[in-house]
Amino acid sequence: MAEKTVSVIGMGSMGSALAKAFLANNHPVTVWNRTASKCTPLEQAGAKVAKSVVDAAEASQVMVISLLNYEATQSLLQTPEVIEKLKGKVIVQLSTGFPREARESEAWANQNGISYLDGAILEYPTGIGKEESVFFYSGSEKVFEENKALLRCLAGNPRFVGKDAGHAATLDISTISVYYGASLGFLHGAAICNSEGFPVDKYLSATIPLLSGLIPDTLNMSEKMINEGSYTAKIATLDVHVAGLKHLLEFIKENRLDTAFMECVLGYCKKAVDMGYTQDELAAVFEVMKMKVDKKIE
Repeated sequence: MAEKTVSVIGMGSMGSALAKAFLANNHPVTVWNRTASKCTPLEQAGAKVAKSVVDAAEASQVMVISLLNYEATQSLLQTPEVIEKLKGKVIVQLSTGFPREARESEAWANQNGISYLDGAILEYPTGIGKEESVFFYSGSEKVFEENKALLRCLAGNPRFVGKDAGHAATLDISTISVYYGASLGFLHGAAICNSEGFPVDKYLSATIPLLSGLIPDTLNMSEKMINEGSYTAKIATLDVHVAGLKHLLEFIKENRLDTAFMECVLGYCKKAVDMGYTQDELAAVFEVMKMKVDKKIE
């Protein structure tokens, strides 16, 4: 059986990595980029270069999009000529966007006779094509299953996370929150060590066990409590956490380090205490974080 043909739109670092992964798995690949010179390395690797988005749409069964955002996608695809060439074909949207935009894109595609799958990339370009890499997909499960072999070219672990087209973007945004929260937490700890002349390599060695023990245990307990809506303390009450954070903040001030990060963490915990969760677990802070603000913050 002939391999599926695929067109990749957008030859930035990520789009180029996606195209290379398809080529490495013997799929006929067509590429397009607004700045045509960015397609040259892919052409040298065996890809065809489309002169226009219309040509790219005509060339392949599947169009994979890797652009800055959904708005950029709309400006390219929502023309009568492109729509006509995409009818009966598949769009896999891998640009960064909001869940709302994913749902709107799926609705537009379906209205025009185009199959649609929304995706989220949990890798840097260097991780594309690796067996351990993870992509999230949402929307049509049928489209996902029909193209699963193709999607495995990009990541060995393609995960379908829901029929709601916005769910992949939801997971993308939420896991990015974990990534930055954890990374900045580590860097904050490194700054503390640096202020005391403690080697960062030894700090790292002490931190890694937390990632396989205490933190997963805390996450699992928090997930259960959030779903049950009950935060009854089993390990440590919130007032104990607040006391510990205050102690940490005092140290940070004494060592003349920036206090913004820890003040933010302490602030959330204090709000939960003010809401009556003093004798509950740290997971009760979720009740603070889920509250809607009065108006959209610009």
